[in-house]
Amino acid sequence: MTRIASYITLVLLVALFVGFNIVSSRTLGFAKIDLTENSLYTLSPAGRSIARTPDEPITLTLYYSESVAQGQPQIQSAADRVIQLLEAFEDASNGKIVLRRIDPEPFSEAEDDAVTAGIQGVRITQTDTFYFGLVGTNALDGREVIPYVNALDPSNERFLEYEFAKLILTLAEEDKPVVGLITSLPVDGTPPNPMARTRGTPEWQILPEIRTTLDLRRLETTVTEIPEDIDVLMLAHAKGLTDATLYAIDQFALKGGRVLAFIDPHAESDPAGRPDPQNPFAAGNADTSSTLGPLMGAWGVEMPTDQIAGDLKFALEVGVQGPGGRPEAVPYVAYLSLRDEAFDANSPITGRLGTVNLASAGFLTPAENATTVFEPIVTTSIEAAPVTSQRVKLFPDPRGILNDFFPQDEPLTIAARLTGPVQSAFPDGPPAGVDDAAQSGEEGTGEGETEQTHLTESTGGINVVIVADADVLADTFWIQAMNLGGITLGYQRVADNGALVAGLLDQLAGSTDLVSLRARGEYRRPFTLIEEMQRRADAEFRAEEQRLEQQIEQTQERINSLQLARGDDPSSLVLSPEQQAEVDRLQDELIASRKQLRQVQLNLREDIERLETRLQLINTAAVPVLLSLFAFSLAVARGIRRRVDRRKGADR
Repeated sequence: MTRIASYITLVLLVALFVGFNIVSSRTLGFAKIDLTENSLYTLSPAGRSIARTPDEPITLTLYYSESVAQGQPQIQSAADRVIQLLEAFEDASNGKIVLRRIDPEPFSEAEDDAVTAGIQGVRITQTDTFYFGLVGTNALDGREVIPYVNALDPSNERFLEYEFAKLILTLAEEDKPVVGLITSLPVDGTPPNPMARTRGTPEWQILPEIRTTLDLRRLETTVTEIPEDIDVLMLAHAKGLTDATLYAIDQFALKGGRVLAFIDPHAESDPAGRPDPQNPFAAGNADTSSTLGPLMGAWGVEMPTDQIAGDLKFALEVGVQGPGGRPEAVPYVAYLSLRDEAFDANSPITGRLGTVNLASAGFLTPAENATTVFEPIVTTSIEAAPVTSQRVKLFPDPRGILNDFFPQDEPLTIAARLTGPVQSAFPDGPPAGVDDAAQSGEEGTGEGETEQTHLTESTGGINVVIVADADVLADTFWIQAMNLGGITLGYQRVADNGALVAGLLDQLAGSTDLVSLRARGEYRRPFTLIEEMQRRADAEFRAEEQRLEQQIEQTQERINSLQLARGDDPSSLVLSPEQQAEVDRLQDELIASRKQLRQVQLNLREDIERLETRLQLINTAAVPVLLSLFAFSLAVARGIRRRVDRRKGADR
């Protein structure tokens, strides 16, 4: 009877388990528990906030060649991560975001729709084209496209949440954000001058780069009030600003307006610094610097105008005249080609940059009593040090500067983000020159009154990005024109200056949530111990290889010296007994060294295979062993409890 009851109990448990799985899959399919490091499959608070931003429904159509991806585990795994992230946006939107998935099978209407929508296909075999792109649409016929979601590249994978959030915000906005530009640089180009027989210059290509996603408007350098519809104020080497203009910028930032400022201790693109044929030495005394005056101190940042940032690691080589008049390449520490560790790897804007070229850039430091948070986003390497700005003006001497350059083993900050509460740079109120009708020192009391009050402190903290170089905007340092017979056919990007500037503006123009989004952790989880073993073995291999090469060189030198010591015909190809013995010894050493190299590789392979075997055993056996131990412990506990119950019954 007891055995029958046990069988019935087992059947009921199996039925209960199956029933629970069926019910939970239908009712709790949306529920997920993210136990990964850094919560990789969970939206950040900023991402959830952005998902609820749209007022009208947004449709996200993911074109995913699921049939083509079959049998490609790496692609399938990356696609699953993207789909789960998009589903997380959909779930967090409270119905404002609808996700559709379409498989553009070969030669199907869906494939034609994908191509028409701007999705880029990637040929993964000779016959199969893989589509993996996203199209977002809103109720106002707005459309944004990510032609190919490259989730296989870790450098892109970490920023997928930012890319999707930016697409959603763009669709949620009816109009392009407005950027107001104040500059003293000739960004609009120069007209042709028939008298001087010059063709003129085109507008700087940074302007069309910005207009791709933003509405760019020019403001005069004498403006005394920033228009209300300006979302981001861009200051590009804005020289000689009056107190009235600085006050307008001050109040704009205090009200929560975003600012992107390019300042410079020596802007080489400033026309004032160009040599005058009539007076070639006048340019050396010209003022080619720009700062933000009293705003710098109020915002808690400093930049010396008599020094620039030199960097030996990122220095560009320039041609100079060497000894005897021969051309020679010398690292010019004032011209920098930043890459790698120069960029904030966790920022969606700088984390994917390849190269950014600068010229005579300054450097920023936080003020001593700053109330803002100083966050470096672009820096030099540790092989950096200040250089007197006067040495790079007019007729710089790259070799002389290099000879006097001594790195200080600390990076210098080229660009930084400033956030937090600040006081007004004009604590006593508007300066002279501000229109009293537009600015009032007293708060308005009547209904519908439009007078603006003087702000003495920020209402919610400022959001400012300062770049200590204005030449980053100039075509010379990131664009090459493709000309044919005097006609410009197009432009080729040689650096990511445009991507840096446009990315910073896009980020500042977005919501506060978009600005706060950072890179996520990597989904790829490498075997760090195995990789460390690989690096260690590679180092041993390289050391052994280097020792062998040195031994070969030494032996060859010995052979040459023996040849010279013979005293007979140097052209003879017959080796002396001493030379032959030396060659034989070399061959023996070569064979022995090659055996050692093979042994290093063999030991590495055996160590890695043993470790992989242990990991496989742990992964496959750990769970069953733990379950078995749990079941055994449970059985022992139940047995003990039964014996105790029996004893209690016998005592009664």
